[in-house]
Amino acid sequence: MKIENKNYKSLKEIFSNSKVVKFFLNRHLPKTITKEIDLNTLMLQGDSFICEELKEDFFDRLYRTNIDKKKGYIYLLFQRERYIEEDIFLKLIRHMIKDWKKRIIESKTDELPIILPLIIYPFQDKLYIKGEEELDIIFNIFRNRVTENSKYIKKAVIMQANYFKELEDRGEKIESFNDFIDSILGS
Repeated sequence: MKIENKNYKSLKEIFSNSKVVKFFLNRHLPKTITKEIDLNTLMLQGDSFICEELKEDFFDRLYRTNIDKKKGYIYLLFQRERYIEEDIFLKLIRHMIKDWKKRIIESKTDELPIILPLIIYPFQDKLYIKGEEELDIIFNIFRNRVTENSKYIKKAVIMQANYFKELEDRGEKIESFNDFIDSILGS
């Protein structure tokens, strides 16, 4: 399934509306994540991190919001095709690094905001967010990575290990996701 051009343009407009994005996130994100995000503070940013040659098949929206009571961002990457590209997580990392670099230069600080990346693609006439469990893991890593309290770090690691166990119990492959997490943590 591929989203038609006119519908694709409509999606771009629709997801530029913070009320629509709030409704969409409330409906599709796990409650463990939405309880940490102040969706009432969503503010569309003008930035796009899609290079020219990919604009035909992708579009993105960056929203500033409060995540875990700190300034953060939700990055929505929309893919026009139904399939998920193999290197989509690497593309997301590149987009996040571009944003972090821009923010560091603009604000003259080394503190990086949380960026919650979401890949959205069409699936059976609906929009689908890739990997809710993976999203939980990423969110917890970014949120807890900066804490110095070993009790909280230990709790975060145990929670993330449980998520991986759930994925394995369902027979889902997580090798490429493990590589993704390793690249985030610089391991």
